[in-house]
Amino acid sequence: MTETELEELDVLLSSVEGVSASLPVDGLHGFLTALVMSGGKPRVEPILPWILKPMPGLPLDLEAVPQARRVGELVGKMMTRIDIELDDPEYLFAPMARVYPHRDEERSDGSVWCAGFLRGIAHAWDRWGPLCDAPDIQTLLWPVHQLAAAAREPALEVDQRFRHAVPNRPLSPTQCEALTDALPQTLEAIADRITEHEVRSAMAAMARGEETPAWQEDAPCPCGSGRGFSVCCGGSRVLH
Repeated sequence: MTETELEELDVLLSSVEGVSASLPVDGLHGFLTALVMSGGKPRVEPILPWILKPMPGLPLDLEAVPQARRVGELVGKMMTRIDIELDDPEYLFAPMARVYPHRDEERSDGSVWCAGFLRGIAHAWDRWGPLCDAPDIQTLLWPVHQLAAAAREPALEVDQRFRHAVPNRPLSPTQCEALTDALPQTLEAIADRITEHEVRSAMAAMARGEETPAWQEDAPCPCGSGRGFSVCCGGSRVLH
């Protein structure tokens, strides 16, 4: 996805006909990141109503609204880019944070991105629910919840069931920037825990004699070694 396409998407999100509210582009990036991290192969069409909220009584028709169709194309490109970046062991995945002037310097603010990420968790709760029960996941999600509570975007309201550890008072600009700057490491740690959870679940399923197409012998090992699962973590008691 090019910078030009990103700018185009930013404009389109706020101008699609028949839409009462839409996710801002950084919130959208967080939303899609949560979907990709949860596994599976999310399709664009079913998630568009979560991105573009139609006017009451007016279902969103992609074919009838060219702008919405173009948004769908660009959302697909963004999701593909996120998938590639998350899967690259040489790349530290970076959320899309806002930058604003503060006195004689600039500060970063990832609160809208984090609110979008929580909305993605809520949308994919059938997959995120078990992941959130994995060790340390809720602790690692703490800064995401802290930042999301500071977001002021009507389109990013999330069910209270998916909000935890909300601060008693608003974050200061310094606190917000510090948590935002640490988000890449936070997400890397969350991704590692998810991988460990998936490996352990797959190994337990294999031990019970269950067959799952996603874990055939020629599948790449989710630990990231580049080797086949059966000769890597699948053939050892030790997780890499």
